[in-house]
Amino acid sequence: MNRRLRSLLIAGLVVVVFAAVIDRLSVAIAERAGASYLSVQAPFAHRPKIDIHGVPFLTQVLFGKYSDIEISGNALEFGDIASASLDAHLRGVHLPLGDLASRHVSELTVDNVDGTVTFPYSEFARLTRVPSMTVTPGKG
Repeated sequence: MNRRLRSLLIAGLVVVVFAAVIDRLSVAIAERAGASYLSVQAPFAHRPKIDIHGVPFLTQVLFGKYSDIEISGNALEFGDIASASLDAHLRGVHLPLGDLASRHVSELTVDNVDGTVTFPYSEFARLTRVPSMTVTPGKG
């Protein structure tokens, strides 16, 4: 193999590795920014955890459609329910690059949401208001 071809291959490899590193750093920054936004705008008592799935991330940003975003958090308050936890997958999230760049997002279109909200037994007993009722976890 001649020297010029080897130099081109090495340069190409460096570009690919650099692009992969930039892609993963961008995901981490976006996850942190999303968690910060939700901790202020949603009823999370603690910062939620956001995982943006899909590779490469930067093409999702460019096209404004994210394949799968996972959100989980504890100590939520939904109306009269306190101390709830949330685990949700948002699939097919539409967020145009222009809205993202301007940081002006008033709504988020999602193709499919699959999630679970869990709340403590004590909250269930309190909300049912049945006198002398105690709720405890059973087997299984």
